[in-house]
Amino acid sequence: MRADLRKKNRNPKWSVIGEVDPAIGDLYRWWIKRLWWLDLDPPKWYPHTTVLDGRNPIKQDKFWKQYHKKTIEIEYSPVVEQHWKFFVVPVRCKIFDEIRYNCGFDEVYPYHITIGRMK
Repeated sequence: MRADLRKKNRNPKWSVIGEVDPAIGDLYRWWIKRLWWLDLDPPKWYPHTTVLDGRNPIKQDKFWKQYHKKTIEIEYSPVVEQHWKFFVVPVRCKIFDEIRYNCGFDEVYPYHITIGRMK
């Protein structure tokens, strides 16, 4: 899977996301409905993985800018997890870890793609 790195939502100065193909969420929501009879709403934002959530200032933003609007390889799990009313698939990406570390954050961070929310 590929992610397209961009800035978005909350505080655009401090948040960085990797957008993913909306078909990923569509496919998982279809399977969840078929297997568990749960009809999920799609995420409020386009499907994405949050790299920096915008709550804390970025100390060195030049490190993420080298990846701005670039396609980045990510790995995601076929296993769906539920967090409260949200259904997600876990994601791994070494470049996301490097961006977090070089921007002054802990590089170990549980990335995920939100695929839907219970109605």
